[in-house]
Amino acid sequence: MSSNTGFHNRAFDAGTLQKLNIYASYLKSAVAVFLNLPPTSPVKSINIYDFFAGPGMDALGRYGSPLLAIKTILEMATAPQTKHLWGKPIYFHFFDRKEKSINSLQKNIKDIFGDSLSSHPHIKIEFKTSDFETSFNDHIEEIRKTNTANILFIDQFGMAHFDMEKLISLSKCYYTDCMVFMASSSLHRFKELQNRFSDMGYKFKNPKDYRHVHTQILKAFREAPLEKKLFFGSFAFKKKTNIYGLIYFSGSRRGIDQFLRLCWKEDPVEGLANFFLHEDQPNKDSQLLFAFKKTHIENLQEQFKLFILENHPISESALYDKCCDLWMLPEHCEPVLKKLKDNKILQCSFRRPQPNQDREITYFS
Repeated sequence: MSSNTGFHNRAFDAGTLQKLNIYASYLKSAVAVFLNLPPTSPVKSINIYDFFAGPGMDALGRYGSPLLAIKTILEMATAPQTKHLWGKPIYFHFFDRKEKSINSLQKNIKDIFGDSLSSHPHIKIEFKTSDFETSFNDHIEEIRKTNTANILFIDQFGMAHFDMEKLISLSKCYYTDCMVFMASSSLHRFKELQNRFSDMGYKFKNPKDYRHVHTQILKAFREAPLEKKLFFGSFAFKKKTNIYGLIYFSGSRRGIDQFLRLCWKEDPVEGLANFFLHEDQPNKDSQLLFAFKKTHIENLQEQFKLFILENHPISESALYDKCCDLWMLPEHCEPVLKKLKDNKILQCSFRRPQPNQDREITYFS
C-alpha cells in the first residue's frame, strides 16, 4: 500500500497547492460559521483533525495542511471582519504514524507560530504519533459529541482504511464536515483498496480510466445506508497522468454551500475540476470556453426545471438539495424560478433557494 514516504521531501506540485488552497479557504468560511453560531447553540468548541499531518511543509518550505490551518485561524483571530467572533476554543489534532514527522511538525509550529500561539490561549494543539485507524477510533466518540463542531482532513494515504463503516460512523455525528483526498490511480494499483471500494458499490471498469473514479466513489457514498442525511461534493485535479479527487461531505446545508461555492470559484465552467471531466469538451483555456460554459449551465437549469415540474416540491430545502445534487449554484436556479413564476406555474417568496431557510412553495392549479 502506498504511504507518504518522501512526499514532504519534494516540492508540492500545482495540483497539491490547489488542493491546499481549497482547504484553507474552506477552513476560513467554515470556522467563521461555527464561531458565529448563536449563544443558544450547543457547540462550545471547534476541533480540526488532520490525520496525515506530516512535518507540515514541503522541501521548499511551503506550508502543508497543518501549518496552513494554523496560519488561517491566526489570521482570522486578528482580521477586523472575524476577530469579534472569537470566544470558542479551537483544538488542532495532528497525527502521523511517523514519530520523526510529528517531531518535525512540533518544531516547525513552534518556530513559525510560537509567539502568536502564546497570545491566543483558546487555541490548543495535540500531537500524536499514531496511524489513521488508531487515531480515528480513539477520537470518534469525541467527534460524536453534540457540543463540538468538527472538521476532518483525511489525505490520500488514508484511503486504504476509509471504509463504509467509518462513513456511516461519521454520519451519526453532529456539526461535522470531512474532506477526503484520494489519488484515482491508487484504486487500480492496489488490490486491497479495490476490494474495499468494491464492497462500497464501486465497479471497476477500464483500469486506465481515472477520470471518473472519484465521482463513482462519491456515488457509492451517497447510496450508503447512512444514519442521517449527508451532503456530498467533489473536486478533481489533474496532475500529469493521474487524477486526484477531493471528496467533501457534511450534515449541514451551509457546509455544502461553502464547498460548492469554492469549487465554482476554482472552476467557473463546471465547478468540478481543473480540467474537463468530459473528453469531448474543449480545453478550458480555449476560445470555446464561453459557449460551453453557457451550455453546461443551461443543461443544469433544464434538469432543475424538470425536477420541479415532475415532483412539485413544496419546500425551499427540497429545491436547495436538488441544486446540490446537480452541483449547480443557487444563482443558476434564479432564471428557472423566475420563468416558472412568470408563467403562473409556481409561487414562492424567494428568487433562489438558500441553505439556511425553508420557505414554502405553492402551485397554481
